[in-house]
Amino acid sequence: MTPNDHKPAPVLMIHDLEALKCIADPLRTQIMEVLNVNTLTINQIAERLGLAASKLYYHISLLEKHGFVQVVETSTKGNIVEKTYGAAALTFELNKELLHFKEDSVPDSLNAMLVSTLEVTRLDLLRSLEAREFNRLQGAQDNPRRAFLNRALRRIPDARAEEFMERLTGLLEEFEAEPEARAGQAPMYAMTVAMYPSFYYHEELDKSPARKTRKRTKK
Repeated sequence: MTPNDHKPAPVLMIHDLEALKCIADPLRTQIMEVLNVNTLTINQIAERLGLAASKLYYHISLLEKHGFVQVVETSTKGNIVEKTYGAAALTFELNKELLHFKEDSVPDSLNAMLVSTLEVTRLDLLRSLEAREFNRLQGAQDNPRRAFLNRALRRIPDARAEEFMERLTGLLEEFEAEPEARAGQAPMYAMTVAMYPSFYYHEELDKSPARKTRKRTKK
């Protein structure tokens, strides 16, 4: 197989907690993000992330062990064997069984998924801002590209919330389906989307049958 022959599967399902913990690590998630765009060597991945290649071997090994990345080419330069890696799948989905709450505790799988998504977004945004400032100090022409980060809360009917969900999902799908430009021809953009029912304990307790019974019998 050569890098040009590599074709990731459309979806890879994550069935166990160890695999989820592997992919949930923020650095490994960033590795997967760059491999979703190109097949790369460890040195090339390190260059994109601004890290030393020596810091990536362990993480690449774990990703390969759990089936998230594949070796698509092996070459020898002198006495050095260099491997080119590619993502095993375009997207990863989580088995819903891993998200079930048990004994009023947050599942490790759910916590790992949330921490990974939020931490990767934080690290990526900070690295992007630092790289932009570095380039500016090196004399690069300033390009006023926008970044958007916001959080809002509103009480709205479920039907209206579903409309927003559909529009956000459609926008994300459109973003992911956009043809990939070649490196150097267009900048990379990232999109993180989250919308969910924001509940408070006292509101949910008010809906419980036991709570309603106590309210009716209270004198």
